[in-house]
Amino acid sequence: MPRSDFDLILASGPVDLAALRGLRPDLAAVRTVLYVHEHEFAYPENAREQGRVDRQLRQILALLAADHVLTNSRWCADSLLAGVDALLARMPDEVPDGTRTRIAERIDVEPIPLADDRFAARPLRAARQAPVQLVWNHRHEWDKGVDRLPYLLGALAASSQDFRFHLLGQRFRSAPPAVAESQRWLDANPRHRGHTGFLASPAAYRSLLAQSDVVLSTALQEFQGLAVMEAVAQGCVPCVPDRLAYRDWVPAEARAPSFEADAQADAEALATRLPAVLASRTAVFEESLFALEALRFSRRRDAWRTRLLGA
Repeated sequence: MPRSDFDLILASGPVDLAALRGLRPDLAAVRTVLYVHEHEFAYPENAREQGRVDRQLRQILALLAADHVLTNSRWCADSLLAGVDALLARMPDEVPDGTRTRIAERIDVEPIPLADDRFAARPLRAARQAPVQLVWNHRHEWDKGVDRLPYLLGALAASSQDFRFHLLGQRFRSAPPAVAESQRWLDANPRHRGHTGFLASPAAYRSLLAQSDVVLSTALQEFQGLAVMEAVAQGCVPCVPDRLAYRDWVPAEARAPSFEADAQADAEALATRLPAVLASRTAVFEESLFALEALRFSRRRDAWRTRLLGA
């Protein structure tokens, strides 16, 4: 058998790790860490999606083929194991004993760290006069809950809150119709329109975050919440649904009731929660930032070295 010159295989969650190690015998003995930053078991249902069970089975094989598994949040780990349990329970034939236990034993939580320069020197600003600067900074795709955006804008406009809405994030050629509908609403209401679209310059992006007051999310899929984390590190207060990885680190008072199956109710709950978040912004921000400070790269560097090298 040829000897590998590699010391470590670091694979991301979607990689078919079992096939890789099976097709490359020289890699079979190399220490392997599988980093699960997202997984197939917790994505929201999409009627157009095909082959999901096949991808879930490949993910289970990858989990079994890895020497060590890292996830980017406790919610990611818990939902992964819950998904494994559910799929194995549906298998028509006998599942090998101890499959779930073998997977659980090799999982540790190690979030993606934030570069130290993502943190503002003096992140919390004094309360600003109206309009409140709101920022939504996610991919313009269905799994980020873009269908909630028109309802959210309408609910905010119907409230007594004076606001300016920054609709950020990467747009794709086939964006969901709700994105264009939200853009039309903002164009028709220039008083509430902030920056819209993708900011190609990291410096410009961080500058806009630093000028904003609240970061919003309508996500249906979020395994860590890096977009919201980076906004908080720049001084924004979070206002998010009470679901997904946000439960790991966003204070309860900044999480709105979740209505995943009802886009309008979900958006209206977020708009309703906003005044309370603004009223307790200092406490919410300090608790949120405290959780993020532990994720500074300078503080996680040694832990990552240990995770990867097994020292």
